[in-house]
Amino acid sequence: MGKVQYGMMLGMVLVTLFIALIALVSGWRVRATREFTVAGRRAGWIVVSGIIIGALVGGSSTVGTAQAAFVYGMPAWWFTLGAGVGCVVLATLFAKPLRRINVETLPQFLVCTFGDPIRPFVAVSDSIGIFLTIPGQAASAITLLTVLLHWQTVPVFLLVSLLVIAYVFTGGAISAGVAGFGKLLISFTALLVFGAVALTMGGGFAAFQAQLPAKYFNLFGNGFWKDLGNGLGIVFGVLTTQVYVQAVLSGRDLRQSRIGTIVAGVCTMVFGLGGVAVGMFMKIHEPNIAPAQALPLFAAHYFSPVLSGILLGAILITVITCAGGLALGIATMVTRDLYQHYIRPQMRDREGILVARITIVMMVVLGVLIGGSDVLKLIISYSFLAFAFRADAMLIPVLVAVIGPRLRLNTAGAGVGALVGGIIANVGWNLTVSEGGAAVFIGLAGSVAGLLLGHTVSRLSGGKHIAPPVFTNTTDAARPVSLEG
Repeated sequence: MGKVQYGMMLGMVLVTLFIALIALVSGWRVRATREFTVAGRRAGWIVVSGIIIGALVGGSSTVGTAQAAFVYGMPAWWFTLGAGVGCVVLATLFAKPLRRINVETLPQFLVCTFGDPIRPFVAVSDSIGIFLTIPGQAASAITLLTVLLHWQTVPVFLLVSLLVIAYVFTGGAISAGVAGFGKLLISFTALLVFGAVALTMGGGFAAFQAQLPAKYFNLFGNGFWKDLGNGLGIVFGVLTTQVYVQAVLSGRDLRQSRIGTIVAGVCTMVFGLGGVAVGMFMKIHEPNIAPAQALPLFAAHYFSPVLSGILLGAILITVITCAGGLALGIATMVTRDLYQHYIRPQMRDREGILVARITIVMMVVLGVLIGGSDVLKLIISYSFLAFAFRADAMLIPVLVAVIGPRLRLNTAGAGVGALVGGIIANVGWNLTVSEGGAAVFIGLAGSVAGLLLGHTVSRLSGGKHIAPPVFTNTTDAARPVSLEG
């Protein structure tokens, strides 16, 4: 290993240890399951934004965006643009109804509208949708470490797994939130530096336009419906993903939750532009590299060893914390909505934390194995598929729950029908017609059809409307209310 690699390793180790220390110290005293999952509902806006950034900004926003920009240009921005818009919508329209009842998970929220039959469907489908994003983070981390260390496959897989597990293993949501905000500051700076240097060295936007095809500068360069579907899939996916809802529920009041979510959204939108600039620059100046290596090779070739190591360390932490935050969202639903509800109703805190940690380990190891197998060529493809899957399964039920009993669709059959119909339509389209893009529209149509069919069957079989929930969280309001917006 030469001096360059040693310098890069030094920089990467320094920033990685810094964030790891923050996560360890912040979560060391966690003792209760509720503290592990939703930070005891006492988080300020910094922790709220940190939880979201920790799970939202990762491999797809950094390595994956640069890779996609290398191949397609501006359409690579759809992931971070859609994610940012989704956060703003989550804060302004969904935060209040989500916080009006004292729950920890999205399944618990939907049970209040559609009854207990929907619980396992929501927990399993949302967990699958979240899990589909983890291999993309793993693939990004593997790419970064392979460029830096030149290790064999097995040691890199093990190192990535250990880093992700360590991130949330100790403190759960508290570790994820505090370390996530630290990561936001460091990685946001890194991507802005990368983007600014790429634009400056490349001669500016006009020089990029002169050297790349025109479609590289069109947000709909891959086709209007495909790119719009990818973007809307991300927006809707943010609104229906446990870990982002978990962040909103972690805030000590509505104001802190909204501020934290909006800060995360705005930063995410800007964040992706740095990766787009790097991808385009590398397409012009090093067109023969593997697209997935555009970002790490840019750092290695155009920065000093220690500085490139620090910047790549920031990106590595971004990827690691994202995978960890996603695994935490799955662990919360498995612990609360499956294990405790169906297996151990009298579960103690120590047991709940143990179940959550075991789930995290299993999800991370499996995600790393899939991510390293190169099932999908583009890292960002994992996220587009995963977000659209979650949106098609969950968006219609969540909208009905937020609007409340005014729609008169709050029956058990309606909820299950909407969820199952969306999944069948989404998966069917992806398998038989085309992957991604327009699948989100087909899935939403299937979800609406399933909602109406399930509601009709439920009413004909004598099913009743579920009584609206009574408000129990005195932090955000003073009187009982329903879920009506």
